[in-house]
Amino acid sequence: MEHIGSGWQFDAYASGDRVWKIPVSRFRMATRVLRSYPALVAQPFSLMVKIQELTEDRDLVLQEIDRREIDGRLLANFRREGGRYIQDLVTPLGDVLEDGRLDPFWLMDRYVDSVRRGWNSGFAETSFNFTVNHGLNNRGQVVIVDVGELTFDKRQVARQIEQKFWEKAFSARTLPEQVRAYLFRAMDRTVNLNQLEREWSEARPIDRLRPAPDRSAARRTDDGRRGEGLRSGLRGRPKTSASP
Repeated sequence: MEHIGSGWQFDAYASGDRVWKIPVSRFRMATRVLRSYPALVAQPFSLMVKIQELTEDRDLVLQEIDRREIDGRLLANFRREGGRYIQDLVTPLGDVLEDGRLDPFWLMDRYVDSVRRGWNSGFAETSFNFTVNHGLNNRGQVVIVDVGELTFDKRQVARQIEQKFWEKAFSARTLPEQVRAYLFRAMDRTVNLNQLEREWSEARPIDRLRPAPDRSAARRTDDGRRGEGLRSGLRGRPKTSASP
């Protein structure tokens, strides 16, 4: 496997058309946070709180994904296999935009549509840093690749809409002015409180199948009861005519 990237929460390795994502330890997480916020080296308590929050958020998201019925295509088919997680290999949206071969306005439409489709499955990506947290798959769909920024809380989504949080995000600031203005207009039309009420659909919990009953044990118990009945209440009758 080829190491292709590391975030605060996961290490990513490519193998063919798949990506393996391995949750990082608290120590590795701390070193990576310090690269982004070196001032925290003098604030150990604040650093510890930050690592605790990141770890809890990651674990909660992974639990929610595991227990809910979600259209996996929206998350590049993110799923658990053993202690690791696997996902389709897609092209980061920032790389697609930089390449310049696809219409950036069309890409913004695809991104906004991915926000709406997430609402249909009861989740949202909260950073709005689509150039790094989203990618383009081979079907021309924009999908989420960094699940660590997901929320399943509709109230949090509503608060971000009220703040127009996407206008403050890093990714929007990297866009050319015309593309950025186009994105903001598209978001205002689609990512608003009225649309949230229409589009949001709580992801249903997965109905875990209960273990199948031990039929052989049940049969043994049933046979024992039959035998007891034969011995106690059916003595004197031929066994061939006894009924359970």
